[in-house]
Amino acid sequence: MTRDIEREQVEWVFGLTGGELDDKPWQVSTMRPPAQNSELLSYAYTYEGTPSYSDLAKDYGHQYRTVVGEFLFDNPSPELFDKDGQRYTLVEQHKSSGEAECPYRQLDPSCDEDEEELKARPCELCEAQEGEGHSYVYLGEGWCEAVYILEEEEEQEEEEEEQEEELS
Repeated sequence: MTRDIEREQVEWVFGLTGGELDDKPWQVSTMRPPAQNSELLSYAYTYEGTPSYSDLAKDYGHQYRTVVGEFLFDNPSPELFDKDGQRYTLVEQHKSSGEAECPYRQLDPSCDEDEEELKARPCELCEAQEGEGHSYVYLGEGWCEAVYILEEEEEQEEEEEEQEEELS
């Protein structure tokens, strides 16, 4: 499966068909840069804000970033740091079944292509074969939306001072 097809599947499964997903992967680490032992991560599917169904969607006083990813064998990291050292803390996880109805299953009557023409070719989204009806877009198990909040600099500085005091 190509990255473009997977991206389109992610858009349909998570209801992000309005161009919400960032164009470039989000490069982060699990420790504040320039930590030597930091695990570097790259998330291909992210967007600013929260899922529309989240209670946090009404919180306009903070900055959120949502990572859409497959976390079947591990959980999203509890905190991430961007290249500027800004800390993002995990505040919500929304698990998904990893599937959604194929958009071509119920054809739009205003569509220029007729139903028979669409059935006559394979569908890359739901993997329906030539002549079959469209079914469900399926990403797989373990997909979720992990919502991170950008910690304010004051909070980060206070925590660093507390950690320094503990070490003294």
